[in-house]
Amino acid sequence: MTKEFTAESVTAGPKAEAHVDAFTPYIEAGFDEVYVANIGPHTIDMMNLYRTEILPELRRNLSAQGAALWASTKSARQSTSHRTSSTTASTTSTTSPTSSPG
Repeated sequence: MTKEFTAESVTAGPKAEAHVDAFTPYIEAGFDEVYVANIGPHTIDMMNLYRTEILPELRRNLSAQGAALWASTKSARQSTSHRTSSTTASTTSTTSPTSSPG
């Protein structure tokens, strides 16, 4: 594995935005966990960068996405709930046995 291949296939360096952007495909795909590792001599620098810049930004992004997703699915859930209760009511009324007063 060459240094060039590694540079093209992983996100490295002190630019927090590049690291945050690297998480986007995984977040969009619905991953719950993503593991990162340091492959160079700057482990403490990497951990500090993640602690102070990358993780806070990811949390803000996920919080905003979560709020937007919740808002968009809330109306869908309410609509489904309404449809389900009217279908149940309709089914109940059509499957009730009919009997003649006797």
